[in-house]
Amino acid sequence: MKKTLGKLNYDVHLKELIKGSTNAFLGKILGMVFGYLSVLFISNVYGSEKLGIFSICLTILSITTLIPIFGFDTSLIRILNEVKEKGNKRDFISMLSKTTLTTFILSIIFSFAIYQLSDFLSLNVFKNSSLSGYIKSISFAITPTSLLVISSGFFQSTKKTFLHILFKTALINVVFVCLLCANYFLFHDQKEISFLYSCSAYLVLFLSIFLFLRSLGRIDFNTQNRFDFSFKRILGISSPMLFSNSFALLLGWINILLLGYFISESGVGIYDSTEKLAGLTSVFLIAINAIAAPKFAEAYSKNDLLALRNVAQNSAKLTFYTSAPILLAMVIFGDFF
Repeated sequence: MKKTLGKLNYDVHLKELIKGSTNAFLGKILGMVFGYLSVLFISNVYGSEKLGIFSICLTILSITTLIPIFGFDTSLIRILNEVKEKGNKRDFISMLSKTTLTTFILSIIFSFAIYQLSDFLSLNVFKNSSLSGYIKSISFAITPTSLLVISSGFFQSTKKTFLHILFKTALINVVFVCLLCANYFLFHDQKEISFLYSCSAYLVLFLSIFLFLRSLGRIDFNTQNRFDFSFKRILGISSPMLFSNSFALLLGWINILLLGYFISESGVGIYDSTEKLAGLTSVFLIAINAIAAPKFAEAYSKNDLLALRNVAQNSAKLTFYTSAPILLAMVIFGDFF
């Protein structure tokens, strides 16, 4: 313990890594707790069939936001750090404006398309006509969910890891659970679940805009020089991220789509709840990556390869030592869970 504490005194990268990871971990835990609460509430109040329908709608939402996000959730970390290091505030705002406008236009197009295709998807893909209304409701969440990625990427690039995790997933779950409870206990179940989720996304987006504008004015820039980051270069950096994120997301969600096609919505709901429980092992990885990614980008923009190696090694060690106990607990106490 003394050796570790002594190392923290001179290793600023490890100190910042632990601090940022802890903040991200707290935000992730908050989101996961309310995410599990939403699953428990829906499954106990509405049944596994409604949970399965909701899982299918979230899968559609995740896939349809891929193109509007356009890899900005990853590329913004590098781009914003580089602009901050080499440019001025005007360049920084210009960069954010370009990416936000691109995401907004694409999200509107996809939202309209999914709304129009809702009947086709429910009848021909999932073979359940009752899904159409739910798909239409979730289509309204495409725009706010996509824009939240921009604000989340901004907070991550400025190393505000708690706000990054909060606006990426956590706060939507918190607001969603509150709306579920209010809808059921106060308004006697007047609205469907997908509609409430879309409302949650808009409420969180408005809050993120407020905090985004507030944080933007407090950023210190290293230079007043102009650093023009062309839109072509933005797309050049972001497009590979779009493809890699697409494959990763499809691998993560294709199981829900296949189950939705082959088995009942009730079976999808049971599978989704168990998969979420098994996903507890990844919580530390997500928390550590929240601060490791902007530190990678910062070290790269400064061409500091020693710092880059330091952060990579410490991130790997932290990920292993924190996730291994969770994995063992899931294996040993599987029957209890």
